[in-house]
Amino acid sequence: MYQLEHRARVMHLIATNFYGGPEKQIVEHLKRIDRESFEPVVGSFIEAGAENEILTRAAMEGIPTRGVEMKGLFDVGAYFRLLGALREEEVTLLCMHGYKANVMGHFAAASLKIPTIAFSRGYTAENRKVALYEWLERRFLGSQNALVAVSSGQLKKLKGFGISSKKERVV
Repeated sequence: MYQLEHRARVMHLIATNFYGGPEKQIVEHLKRIDRESFEPVVGSFIEAGAENEILTRAAMEGIPTRGVEMKGLFDVGAYFRLLGALREEEVTLLCMHGYKANVMGHFAAASLKIPTIAFSRGYTAENRKVALYEWLERRFLGSQNALVAVSSGQLKKLKGFGISSKKERVV
């Protein structure tokens, strides 16, 4: 088994105030992570001071959490708050879930030279702001250290957009 010299501080970052399938997967994974090798933390954007259910549920399970205040659709200040959170939490690997986390996390992690894993679950383009974020996300997905698609169909869609990675996986 591979042995790390130091425990890796792994943050799973997701923009959500809901606790559904992806959020449950993140919390269940972090409940079972090898705590001798990894220190988990759940990060999420807090929009307009609203309760954030994934942060609440993760904390109830004993998983450290970090909220990042988001004051609007394109809140430049949130980028700087995310940078501060990554520094303060001493994150050594950033796992990003969803378009907002993938876009904001890409820039913040690149600034701090933190390796990244981007998770891609699909696209809805449910409105113009979501479509814009999804378009931005597709510009950066292939440049992450690893890319995880949640189905072979999603990986096929990504390849159709011209997105590929040397380290791509389907889960």
